[in-house]
Parts: sequence; structure tokens; C-alpha cells
Amino acid sequence: MLNICSTTCASLICRTAGTLLKSIQAGGYKNKKYGKAYFTLLIAEYKTLFASAGTSDSNVLTKVSDKNVLRKEIVIVPAALILVLKGIYPDTHKSVLRSWGFHKEKY
Repeated sequence: MLNICSTTCASLICRTAGTLLKSIQAGGYKNKKYGKAYFTLLIAEYKTLFASAGTSDSNVLTKVSDKNVLRKEIVIVPAALILVLKGIYPDTHKSVLRSWGFHKEKY
């Protein structure tokens, strides 16, 4: 879905930019301060930034999907550590857990 939107937006930018440049030339603003040269540079910069925004979006989506995997590990490790401490200290495991900073036994 993201690629379809990016492709559609990119084609819209190209069409709008072409129309803008034609209108500047037809209106006699070609050699003015904010004429064809100014808007050509601006359009090129915008296209570059738009492409980099698309790669940033894909990087964010990758990081979000990795977050779910890392969250599972964050839940598994404390639970395993609690079980190890219970096995090593069967009689005093509650005080040992508190000294390790655990306030509850299930995570």
C-alpha cells in the first residue's frame, strides 16, 4: 500500500511540476528571479526529499516489526531469571528476588 501511494504521489508531483514550469514560461516569468531556474531547482530538491522520506518510512516500519520480537525477549528473560533464582534459593527466593529488584513474580 505504501508503494502504491508513493508511486501515485511521485507521478502527481511530476505532472504538477511540469504544469508549473509550462505556466511560468507561458506567463513570461521565465527569466525573472522566481522563474524557471528557481522552480527547477526547487522541484529537483523536493523530488530528492520525497524519495528519502519513502526510505525513512520503510525503515520505521522495519523497526516497529522488530520491536514486537524484542518485546517477547524482554518478557522471557525476567521470567527465566526468576525461575533460576527460585531453583538456586528454594527457601529464601522471595528475599533474593527483592534484592535483585523484582517486585512481582510474573512478567
